[in-house]
Amino acid sequence: MSDLEALAEAALTAGEAAGAYLRGRFAEASIAEERRRDVKLLEDAQAEAIILERLASTGVPIFAEESAEQRREAARSDRFWVVDPLDGSFNFSRGFDRCVVSIGLVEAGRPVLGVIVDFMRGQAFVGMSGSPARDQDGEAVRVSAVDQLSEAALLTGLPAQRDFSPASMEAFSRGLSRVKKVRMLGSAASSLLLVARGVFDIYVEDDIMIWDVAAGAALVEAAGGAVRMTQSSRIEGAVRLVAAADQRLIEDYDAA
Repeated sequence: MSDLEALAEAALTAGEAAGAYLRGRFAEASIAEERRRDVKLLEDAQAEAIILERLASTGVPIFAEESAEQRREAARSDRFWVVDPLDGSFNFSRGFDRCVVSIGLVEAGRPVLGVIVDFMRGQAFVGMSGSPARDQDGEAVRVSAVDQLSEAALLTGLPAQRDFSPASMEAFSRGLSRVKKVRMLGSAASSLLLVARGVFDIYVEDDIMIWDVAAGAALVEAAGGAVRMTQSSRIEGAVRLVAAADQRLIEDYDAA
């Protein structure tokens, strides 16, 4: 077993443990903090603690959503975990089951491993550099064959920290007008998972936090797709991400 495969197994074990806890709390979410366009749950912190305890044995620094001090330490490393213990917290709090555990591994600024646990459906998915993406049973996961933007189904979102200026929203609207269908799920990791599985064809989101998308970006690439990730100039730790079944979809979307 390679080093990356061993880390994938560790992440899968950690993600499934957190997912089992979250599934048991789905109807009992406890709000810890509400901001104008965001919500934090007690379950976020508890799921993260479960993951961090299980990943500690890997010796790899952990960049985790709920742990600011650990993020600062991990960011100094060339290799670190990126953990979102509950992506789709608002969905979870409202009883909408598009919410997942997301664990990624970043090396030299690039996601190379991703594990997403869709705990409400009892599914888990793994993608890593050099190996085909798979589910927990070893079945291959593959992006769609769509390569024309006019035929593409797009997933996107409007994160709390996004630029909502008229110029930014106009550019956003131009891109959306060129695809066949647009949907918003309220969970970036869930959206990227659906692109990796070929259910949708392209995902676009601006000013999204790296912990929301690191695992999904690795999974899309391992499933045969393409990813373009650039650092946000406005928000530390945020990125602009376009992930698609084909590089041509990314090029055409960004040319809009």
